[in-house]
Amino acid sequence: IAVFASCKKNDDDTEVTLISVTNIVGSYKIASVTLLAGGTSRDVLNDNTFFEACERDDVTAFASNGTYTITDAGVVCTPPTTDNGAYSVNVTTKTITIDGEVMKIESLTNKKIVVSKTSGSGASAITMTSTLAKQ
Repeated sequence: IAVFASCKKNDDDTEVTLISVTNIVGSYKIASVTLLAGGTSRDVLNDNTFFEACERDDVTAFASNGTYTITDAGVVCTPPTTDNGAYSVNVTTKTITIDGEVMKIESLTNKKIVVSKTSGSGASAITMTSTLAKQ
């Protein structure tokens, strides 16, 4: 019994205080994607206009060398797809740049990362916020 008690998994969703490549390394699945435009927010993860069903369960793996790989997992696309590229983290601005696209890191915990990107400004601004759940 003592062996099982000592192996209890930590279920706390603890905020990471230092945003760095080291703290982002890992595998993630998309948990949610919302689009905020004109004061209205909507779920776009489950909208076939933005994501095909076979893309919603893909796994993105961020490696410590600044590369990432997206693997077609679960429901497989036809043809199956894999994507890879480069990413970097700016500790000062709390941003992540993936293949040249800069996104703000809204929060980082031991279980998830939330990023956002805003296009436009004022009343015409559109913000896409994505939550990636660590696997």
